[in-house]
Amino acid sequence: MGTRTRRLLSPVELERRRMQAADLFEQGMRQSKVAEVVGVTPQAVSLWRRAWAEGGREALLSKGPGGNSYLSAEQERELGGLLRAGPTAYGWEDQRWTLARGGVLIEERFSVRYEI
Repeated sequence: MGTRTRRLLSPVELERRRMQAADLFEQGMRQSKVAEVVGVTPQAVSLWRRAWAEGGREALLSKGPGGNSYLSAEQERELGGLLRAGPTAYGWEDQRWTLARGGVLIEERFSVRYEI
């Protein structure tokens, strides 16, 4: 069984996916089917559905860039490579990335501490 790599989506692509979900909500499609069609978790669709129900399509539009990162663009690219190596490369017993593990990796490699 091969490994599956996923590329990070741009803000435009993420918004396009939410708009596709909104189209499907408007058609009355069940949330589980929306998740399957759009390629996200049922939990994500549940959040989007709630936002859409309360604020319409506008509620699913991008809010702009996220908060300021404490890492430079170069460090963020490096972090992507470090994460792809998987947790076992850094001494953890399994291949599950958690927020805590990611935080430890960032702090050890870049001397930046994120509170979780």
